[in-house]
Amino acid sequence: KSVEEASGIAVKAMNLFGLSGGNVAHVADLMAAGASKSATDVSALGQAFNQSAAVAKGAGLSIEELTGTLAFLAQRGLDGSDAGTSLKTALLALQAPTDVAAATMKELGINVRDANGDMLPFAQIAQILQDRLSGLSAAQRDAALKTIFGNDAIRVGLALYEGGGAAIADWTDKVNDAGFAARIGAQRNDNLAGS
Repeated sequence: KSVEEASGIAVKAMNLFGLSGGNVAHVADLMAAGASKSATDVSALGQAFNQSAAVAKGAGLSIEELTGTLAFLAQRGLDGSDAGTSLKTALLALQAPTDVAAATMKELGINVRDANGDMLPFAQIAQILQDRLSGLSAAQRDAALKTIFGNDAIRVGLALYEGGGAAIADWTDKVNDAGFAARIGAQRNDNLAGS
């Protein structure tokens, strides 16, 4: 059932990211691997994806980065539509910070855009947060995260700070596992009921 559900979510994901029909197996692999390798399931990952995908794409995240980030957040106890909404809110806070948040980011040297004004890769943003906030006291760091991300998305901000770029890159690699959905489907059918 999870492989079928992954395929269904893959079709929605492809539409959001403007991918062609030839990518359905790849996207199903991402969803199946994200669910199987982290503390979530395909349904919850799909809910998280549905809440965050449009904003994530607008922020420049690839479908692989988004799936990896959602799997990483699930490992940290942030799952389902709650994870997707928090990630969406965090991305919006980084894309268009309030005046107070922008001042805090500038003061701390947190710049999430390149010279052309495009958002940096998400792993790089997570690393910048980790680098710039690591010298602060816990109270200063918590205040900065709350100012930048707000009450709901602070959970994502804290996860990005603690995991840094390595966590996002690692989870992006973990979910980008070609043929994963087919392998899982074959394993589940390799029994008497499957025969």
